[in-house]
Amino acid sequence: MAQEYNFEPPERLYGNILARIEREKIRAARIRFALLGTTALASVVALIPAYQYAASEFSQSGFSQYLSIVFSDSGIAVVYWKEFALTLAESAPVFGATVLLSAILALFGSAALTIKNARRAFLSAENI
Repeated sequence: MAQEYNFEPPERLYGNILARIEREKIRAARIRFALLGTTALASVVALIPAYQYAASEFSQSGFSQYLSIVFSDSGIAVVYWKEFALTLAESAPVFGATVLLSAILALFGSAALTIKNARRAFLSAENI
């Protein structure tokens, strides 16, 4: 014979569970805010040497001299456009530009996510 048990949950159980879930969401958002804020600061710091490296690579590669031909003698650049394009591609400092763009992308991405998590963590309607 099977007995049926009629257990009623406490009245405030559902509300307590939802409040606890909300507190955990806020806690997780604050942790993400701290980590992403640190990442944003690190990418700001990394941006300075990345810019210096990219600028030195651009000046050493001669890319700016080749690019100035477009503005000074555009007729020759148009006539020999294939050779000119290959020369520009060969002299372009790809690694320096990649390092700089990576630092910029990391800065913008982490800053956007930091702001998003700051809103969740500190501006929630029921900051429990």
